[in-house]
Amino acid sequence: MAICTARQNGLVAVEISCKLIRVWETFDNSKQAYDIDVGRAVSGIVSGIKRHSVYKMRVLGYSRGGDGAMSSPPTLFTLGGYIFYDSSSTLVLPAISSATVSSSYIITIVLTKICLYLITISLEI
Repeated sequence: MAICTARQNGLVAVEISCKLIRVWETFDNSKQAYDIDVGRAVSGIVSGIKRHSVYKMRVLGYSRGGDGAMSSPPTLFTLGGYIFYDSSSTLVLPAISSATVSSSYIITIVLTKICLYLITISLEI
């Protein structure tokens, strides 16, 4: 199942799907990340997220041509949602509006070079 279609040279359509979600706490080395294999799905569930922790997440997409590059820079998030920051200076920016966790999960959207991936993060409260 494709989640987006891109045109190359105006002639060829390329279908892209999600394959892998990589997550780690910000103070951990990325080598301590855990990978969630979502196969050919267009979404995945990240569980085990703890309160008062900041996480980094990257997504690997694939097409008929093979695996793509991991999304970059990593997306920062907490149980409350996104953390907005300037990746060129690593400064954390204030949120435009405050969000409240009122349901059993949060929807996080990761924008890569070509596609928009929708990832569900389950709360472990």
